[in-house]
Amino acid sequence: MGVPGNEAADQAAKDAALLASHHYRILEAQDPSQLAQRHRQRRDQNQAPPNTGPEGLAESRQRVGRQAMPARPLQTLTANCRQQLQTLYQSEWVQQWAANPHGSLLRKIPTFASPGKKLLELHIGLRRAASSAAIQLQTGKVALGEYLASISAAETNQCHCGLGVQDVDHILTKCPIYRDERRETLWVAPPRETDYRRILSQAPLLKRAAQFILNIRILGQFRCLPVTYKVTY
Repeated sequence: MGVPGNEAADQAAKDAALLASHHYRILEAQDPSQLAQRHRQRRDQNQAPPNTGPEGLAESRQRVGRQAMPARPLQTLTANCRQQLQTLYQSEWVQQWAANPHGSLLRKIPTFASPGKKLLELHIGLRRAASSAAIQLQTGKVALGEYLASISAAETNQCHCGLGVQDVDHILTKCPIYRDERRETLWVAPPRETDYRRILSQAPLLKRAAQFILNIRILGQFRCLPVTYKVTY
């Protein structure tokens, strides 16, 4: 509470406090030379006798308003910094994606030659086990002969059919052991796609591929699923 009858002086003190608060926030976004110049100007102004009359109070309020308005450049600076950081992180992500020795199978799929959200969008609507199986097919990190042999978890990378390496392409499109299931699940409707890269990069075909790989029960981790399991809700 101020002294009764001295409301004008109280308002002037509040105006001065508000001015100082805005003034320092604005100066934080400026370079040192501007900061020094503002400091000298403020010092010179403080040395002049204050005008406590009505005109002085009006001038003080106007000065507070002028000093409060330039807060927008600080917001602009923050937005620019955020945009530059996002651009930098995106560039580093692309470089790491191309140089990382892992995920080479995924990069062979044209849709995923560069990182992005398209890969995640393919999994919309898939149940958890189906999404997990789809990711394993897309990355090649799946319990098939080729990958298991590469980590010394299997003696050979050959398929049980004896017609080639047991990899994602072979199981999805070539292995005669699963011919009937392939026709009933993966190729149940057109197109009858034989390029595994297209199968793994198109949402309808990816769902069928996930259902196919789970139905043939070649992956031990999914054999506990019921035979009636569906990849979508």
